[in-house]
Amino acid sequence: MNKVLVFDIGSTNFRYALMNEEGKFLTKVFFEKTPSNKKEFLDKIIKTYKHFKTDTVAMSIASAIKDNKIIEKFETYDKKIIKNINIYQILSKIGCKKIFVENDCNSSVLGEVFFGYGKNKKSVVYVTISSGIGAGIFENGRLIRGEDGFAGEVGYIPPFRKKLEDLGIKSWEYLCSGKTVHLSANKFLKKDIFKDAQDFFSTARKTKDKKILEFVELVHEHNARGFATITNFFNPSIIIVGGGVILNNRWLIKEIKTRMKKYLEVPQPAIKITRLKEKVGLYGSLALTKYLSK
Repeated sequence: MNKVLVFDIGSTNFRYALMNEEGKFLTKVFFEKTPSNKKEFLDKIIKTYKHFKTDTVAMSIASAIKDNKIIEKFETYDKKIIKNINIYQILSKIGCKKIFVENDCNSSVLGEVFFGYGKNKKSVVYVTISSGIGAGIFENGRLIRGEDGFAGEVGYIPPFRKKLEDLGIKSWEYLCSGKTVHLSANKFLKKDIFKDAQDFFSTARKTKDKKILEFVELVHEHNARGFATITNFFNPSIIIVGGGVILNNRWLIKEIKTRMKKYLEVPQPAIKITRLKEKVGLYGSLALTKYLSK
């Protein structure tokens, strides 16, 4: 039974575990804060590999990836940039035989195709709303990456209100993601009310304040337009949604499903929250080994 050391590295959270090829976890999922400088980041990966010493490592990371080997540009939660790491070369030198690396959303859609709601589906999109917003696209047995691996960067869809651009809110991601939704709300309200994303979403669900509700409406509408745009572009049979914002605020999905209808020119796909939960990236890393070994 082959063992695979799987990583899921986001700007906030650094997860890893040992799995077998069938998708069974052989250890608990280790969960730590992502290191914010290059040396600590590399040391953590190398130390983890040396502890488990498996022949195969698979890594899902919130970064542009070149040739399934090189981490081109990774932004930590505190906006430090880690770039140009040839993770394939580094791990090869210390004995690892098989190394697979991919962008987190691309890996996650593969995780859904092999282990989740995307099984036996021809056209699948995975969308994460977490520290950022991104998508992975799987079409007719093939991962859609684009020329440079940026095909799923849907978070950069611009806002539809000039007022938001004037406030420096220049993308769907900046408006609605877990890293910045509270900052966008504070800019819109012109006062520092919310300390973090969960503070905002907890208030958004129950508030009667008209000005806050005006901003909440913008969040719902931009989420709906984002999902409608993805649907109109790719015509998927299913969109699977994950990420901390959605997993902690499942009520947002109802608003997306209801509101996106008016923007659609193609049939509305099934929209489901991932059943793989916070482990979707780890399943995605394992799925990557299957996809690239075909």
